Formats: sequence, structure tokens, C-alpha cells
Amino acid sequence: AAMEELMDLAKYQKQTFGRTYTTDVYKPKEGLVAITRMHDSYHDMQLAILVDKKALTIRKIAAKMDRHPYPLCQAAVIKLQGLVGLFIFEKGILRHVKGTIPKSEGCTHLYELVETTLRSLFAAVSSIYGEKNVRGIELDLEERRQLGIQNPVLRNSCHVFNERGADPSVFDAAAKKLSIKDDPQPVY
Repeated sequence: AAMEELMDLAKYQKQTFGRTYTTDVYKPKEGLVAITRMHDSYHDMQLAILVDKKALTIRKIAAKMDRHPYPLCQAAVIKLQGLVGLFIFEKGILRHVKGTIPKSEGCTHLYELVETTLRSLFAAVSSIYGEKNVRGIELDLEERRQLGIQNPVLRNSCHVFNERGADPSVFDAAAKKLSIKDDPQPVY
């Protein structure tokens, strides 16, 4: 009901600002390519990241600003090169990005594009992990959740994968079905 109430406040009002992000992830032979676009009332920007298939590190990164409020905005794009080699599942990766590109030398919107792209890559690799390792073996939702809780990348990443919800018997049953031992980490 609270959502409907808030949505009703916007009905019949003129929009004063809009911003959209879209991310598409592709799997060419070179690795994973993620392209994120941000469009709002003042910007049109794109970020592309190529991720190494085996190491899951950033091999290449590039950005393009087609529309931005100040001519100097484009100077921040070069700072992205400091992210090459970064492991995309590194714990605290967003803090690492902020440390690599200090706020005063970067661009808030490029940082938002990097964050959105990394979150999308996280989901994409997790999806690929599920497809690749499940190999058509039927797992129920709780078995998949238990595999996620034991995965070092997903563990404690959100409420669903909180380690307090671990059920070793369900995990063992799922692991047995998939013939995995002690390493449920995604292998791309």
C-alpha cells in the first residue's frame, strides 16, 4: 500500500528529472563484455568492460561521454585504466575502485557506471555458474540458495545468502547431486 501511495503522488505531475541505466552482458570468445549506458537530463554516457574468462579480471575498460555538462568531464575517463587487472569478485571491490580513482580526480557518474556494471557482471557470472555446473540436474530453490550461501562470492552478500541461514544437510544433498566437493566457487 505504501508503494501505491507514493506512486499516486507522482500521477499527473510533470517529470522534473529522469535517469536510466541499462547493462547488457555478452559472451564472445574473448571473455565477457559488459556495456552499461546512463542517460539522464544532462548526460549520455557508456562504459564497456572486457573480463578475462578464466581469471575474472578486467582486461580492458573504456568509456564514452556523448553528452555531459562541462568540457572537463571527459578528462576523468582516463582514470578508468587504473582498474585493469582488477578481480571482479574481489571483496570490497567498490572501495577498491574508489581508492584507485580518488573522488577529486574521477567522475561520480563514471563511478556509478562502474558500480552498475560490476553488479551486473556479478549476476551474469553467477547465472553462467548455475547453467554450467547444473548441467540440467534438477535443483530446487532452497538447494540453489544453500549452494549460494557456501559460495565465498555470494556468502553474506545479501539477506538471502546470509550464512546464518546455512543448512548443511541441504547443501550436502545439492553438492552430491552436482558431484562437487568443497569448492562451490563459480568457475567460468
